Amino acid sequence: MGYPLLIKAAFGGGGKGMRVVDSSENLQQQLESARREAEKAFGNNQLLLERFVTNARHVEVQIFFDQQGNGVFLFDRDCSLQRRHQKVIEEAPAPGLTPGLREAMGNAAVAAGKAIGYQGAGTVEFLLDDEQFYFMEMNTRLQVEHPVTEMVTDLDLVEWQLTVASGKPLPLNQASVHCHGHAIEARLYAENPRQDFLPTSGRILALEWPETHGNLRIDTGIQAGDSITAWYDPMMAKIIARGSSRKAAIAQLQAALARYYQAGICDNRDFLTHLLATRDFIDAKLSTDFIDHHPFPALSPEQQYQLLAVAAIYQFEHGSLARSDELLTTSCDSSFSTESLIQLYLDEQCWLVRVDKQSNRYLLRFPGMSLAITANINPETCGASVSVSFDLTDAEQLRPITGRIIPQPGQLLKVILPDISHDVALPGHPMEHEDDRDNVPLAPMSGSITCVMVNEGQPVEQGTPLLMMEAMKMEHCITAKASGTVERILYRAGDQVAAGSPLLTFIE
Repeated sequence: MGYPLLIKAAFGGGGKGMRVVDSSENLQQQLESARREAEKAFGNNQLLLERFVTNARHVEVQIFFDQQGNGVFLFDRDCSLQRRHQKVIEEAPAPGLTPGLREAMGNAAVAAGKAIGYQGAGTVEFLLDDEQFYFMEMNTRLQVEHPVTEMVTDLDLVEWQLTVASGKPLPLNQASVHCHGHAIEARLYAENPRQDFLPTSGRILALEWPETHGNLRIDTGIQAGDSITAWYDPMMAKIIARGSSRKAAIAQLQAALARYYQAGICDNRDFLTHLLATRDFIDAKLSTDFIDHHPFPALSPEQQYQLLAVAAIYQFEHGSLARSDELLTTSCDSSFSTESLIQLYLDEQCWLVRVDKQSNRYLLRFPGMSLAITANINPETCGASVSVSFDLTDAEQLRPITGRIIPQPGQLLKVILPDISHDVALPGHPMEHEDDRDNVPLAPMSGSITCVMVNEGQPVEQGTPLLMMEAMKMEHCITAKASGTVERILYRAGDQVAAGSPLLTFIE
């Protein structure tokens, strides 16, 4: 079969129990990991091996059969944007398909369902390489992404399921099924895109959804005060947008993500916004390795200044600034009436920001940078909404922004702007006093130890697998950050571990 090789859980789905193996060197480790993950997720550890097709699109066809043997396909969906073989963005219809290719894929999907006497809703998944498509698998259920099909066909697929289950024929034949416009769905996950999509858990402190309407749908089961645990899939919600064209649907989804506010845990909203704005996505240049080639960029200087400016102004107005020692003497040549020094932490870097104010205008002085800002801050049920415009020549590249700022326990501010959100820490936050433990591997998330792969006294090289952790039904490998000798192993297989806990110690 050769490499690259794809390992798949025979009873699997949702990317669990799947691994891509590039060489024989790590085949055994990946087989064992996939088997454990499949056993935990599906109660069956049987695996399939197949050749991994590179540079392909993931295109699937929604089919429906009644008990009389009648079958139709309800067009197609592109689900190519995935990480760890778990879908992130789906859209219908799949862009760029010729009418002939679309009909051929639909007919092939219906033929597959007819061959096994299928009944109800199902999805036949294909890998598409240019004009050639290959059968991948069939999902014998209604899938997470079915709302995009509902939006472009104006059909209720759950109603169809009940109709078929009661013995009635399909409401429509193939000639009566039509596709209108375009729909895109984004999956909102409790995970950190800046840390290799590690799942996150914790309590949702504040949550606000954009207002839904005929072209915007939100499917979710969470609300403020709920806890996201390590025991379930990390998906928090689906945000589905429709438009008369693909461009209009993308714009609708971008606007919805910009109006979503959540504080308490890390989610992938910013990453979704990043994907939707990439030129290759806008041009529909899609493939299953799209995310590998469009990684989440680090914060730009513009984004850093935006986050710090909003946090500094909020802290100036609402923080603990009433103490006289925090007020500075205003310089004689300044036309601003009050002046304070604000200390902030962004990504563990300390920033000192001098803030002067007159009316609703602020002068912010960073090291090597000054910003004149007009800002309006309005209190909300939790935190405040803010609108900011930048006035000085130094800030020509900074766009006007609106957003939300939400205080969190532990001296944290969650700053949420249209295309970026981030925690900004205040004095007293634990990061201010963290010990340097760079060589000690810490649990990146709350979960359980599934496998310890080294022994005490064993020398290891940088990158050596140390142990496996499992959270939200996915396994994660913890590797050595540097060469050394294992001194103590602090946990065994089956132990529960809290995020940030040391896992092993090394001999210096």
